[in-house]
Amino acid sequence: MKEFGRGEFEKVIYVNFESSNRLKKLFEEDFRIERVVAALEIEVNQKIEAKNTLLIFDEIQEIEKGLTSLKYFYEQAPEYFIIAAGSLLGVSMQKESSFPVGKVDFLELYPLSFREFLINLGEERLATELFNRNWSVVSVFQKKAN
Repeated sequence: MKEFGRGEFEKVIYVNFESSNRLKKLFEEDFRIERVVAALEIEVNQKIEAKNTLLIFDEIQEIEKGLTSLKYFYEQAPEYFIIAAGSLLGVSMQKESSFPVGKVDFLELYPLSFREFLINLGEERLATELFNRNWSVVSVFQKKAN
């Protein structure tokens, strides 16, 4: 998420709700975007500019009404770019909390295999030779493959 943000936006603001005790009550009072953004700016000590900043809300299931807040960002401040993630998000969705139906797109991500990783780095030929176990070619590039 961070790498994507660095490649596509001028700024990336990463907030991990599991590790920030101050933000646990962020959405208890209301969902006013201006107040929420002000609190986030204070937390990360950076100015958030909607047009060029990606907000990453990690472990969003850890904060009361965190998922619900996405609806308000979508409806009241669609100019913000947000990625919300959580390792236990599926479990959180089973609780009796509100969920912003129709406002959230899901994307399931999985780890890359080593071959996929090499291809992503532009090393498709090396990946092919490794996959085909062409050790006489691969051994020449051992340091590169490490």
